[in-house]
Amino acid sequence: MPFALQLFVDPVSDTAVRSVWEELASTGRSSMRDSGNRPHFSLALYRELIVPVCTGLLTSFAETHAPFALSIESLGIFPKEQSVVFLAPIVIPGLLDLHREVHQLLQGAGAFPAPYYLPGHWTPHCALATRVPPHLVPHVVAIGLGISFPLHIRIEEIGVIAYPPVKHLFAFRLTGA
Repeated sequence: MPFALQLFVDPVSDTAVRSVWEELASTGRSSMRDSGNRPHFSLALYRELIVPVCTGLLTSFAETHAPFALSIESLGIFPKEQSVVFLAPIVIPGLLDLHREVHQLLQGAGAFPAPYYLPGHWTPHCALATRVPPHLVPHVVAIGLGISFPLHIRIEEIGVIAYPPVKHLFAFRLTGA
């Protein structure tokens, strides 16, 4: 079973993203609403994870890292046969530093990390719709453009899920100074 290490957003941002998920789902264009997941930014994907070790490492991580703000000013697309349409944050150095730090921290706790989530290859994103066929991408983008940009969010938690189906294993509030 694969695992994802994720950053979770504040309640107001969660509601904003879920409203887009809901609109997309009502038109049959999204699996995110029914995925069982929360709005998030994935930092890493692993085919294998030593969950107790990861739990301990991320407990300490959350105690030493404060919540932080991100600004989302655009949509993005991972174009494939089944595309992903996502919210794209402005990439700030602190986000890249946090991403790199998490990967260094979890060395040895996870095996077979997905290459496109490794430092230097990662595109931060919050999925609005996944598995979108090419002919429906314009419709999904049109719905995404209904968001009032810029969207200012706060990252408040870090956690791990197992999937599929999505099972939230744990999440910790970022409480550091």
